[in-house]
Amino acid sequence: MQVFGVVEVGSTTIKGYGVAGEEIIEENVVSVKFKENYNKNGKFSDEDKGTLYYYVNSLKNEYGIVKTYGVGIFKNMSEKEKSDFIIEFYANTGMDFEFLSQEQEINYIIYGAISNIKYSNKLAVMVGGMGNSTEIAIVESGNIIEKKSSKIGAKDITSKYPDLKEDVVKSDFNTMVNEIKSLYNLPKNKSDVLILAGGNYIMFYENLKYPLKENIFFKDENEPYYLDKDTMDEYDYNYLYNNSLEKVKKENQDKKICWDYTRGMRLCIKVISDELNAKYIIPTKVSMVYGIISELKKEDK
Repeated sequence: MQVFGVVEVGSTTIKGYGVAGEEIIEENVVSVKFKENYNKNGKFSDEDKGTLYYYVNSLKNEYGIVKTYGVGIFKNMSEKEKSDFIIEFYANTGMDFEFLSQEQEINYIIYGAISNIKYSNKLAVMVGGMGNSTEIAIVESGNIIEKKSSKIGAKDITSKYPDLKEDVVKSDFNTMVNEIKSLYNLPKNKSDVLILAGGNYIMFYENLKYPLKENIFFKDENEPYYLDKDTMDEYDYNYLYNNSLEKVKKENQDKKICWDYTRGMRLCIKVISDELNAKYIIPTKVSMVYGIISELKKEDK
């Protein structure tokens, strides 16, 4: 049985996963200030690095081998900084550290969403976290046949319409949708099914009590549900105009979701699903780590 750990290190969080055969165990998420301290001081703080070393060594004690990958602010480091960091990381953990480009990160997320499924028709995969970019891939029989990237995401939408962070939204819905539509670079291919990846969409839908149904298109434990688009649109509209955001935050304060940006994300998904003619939405919790794990398993075989 394959046993190893995988760690994703971003600008503000450290996320760990344990792999034991077919089981993927989600470890604790730890907050750090890599981006804030790097931008302020031109380097990472000893405290942040110490937090990372401790986290990796804890997983090392449990799983033996730990693969660690840096994204976010780590992409901005010079080659010398990267080289020095790799040496220091190895000295403190006995493990290697790999820097991933944005393209690699996106490809791992897409691969994580499609690698374990069998579906011959076209699928669309939207990779959109709370950041400032969105990727859309069209997949057919497990192969990417078209991919488009847009430099816009939930944070940009929220900046454009700040009342999305207020208790109830005041901006006109159709105006926002039409304006946002012009900002996206969209694929020519269409798909009935749209997979949402790059964030824990399942947690959002479950906690807001959207009426999820068992996935009828394929079997994957990380993609167990689907939602028809008309129902999603109805619940999304209510989330913007009829739900109190402050109440949502209070009721879900223990959930690791950036609630201030979730309405912006709903608008992103609305526009993309409209333009792709999607009829069914499949929320996932797939991050790049799931693609990495699938690749590591294949390499080991």
